[in-house]
Amino acid sequence: MSDYNFDISGLIVLPIIAILALWGCWELIDWLFIEEVIKSNTQIVPELELVVKDNVIDTVYIYREP
Repeated sequence: MSDYNFDISGLIVLPIIAILALWGCWELIDWLFIEEVIKSNTQIVPELELVVKDNVIDTVYIYREP
């Protein structure tokens, strides 16, 4: 009869480490190479909207396509 008493912590820890490594690689690529900017050849002028709620004024900038 075989002994099936073995440690399965490696089977649990190894996939967790692999997932964290892949996630870390993606975050590094995102941080280094993916820019979150808006580029325009024309000047973008927003419309200002003031919102008053509970005596607090909030400024909302609305950008529309020309």
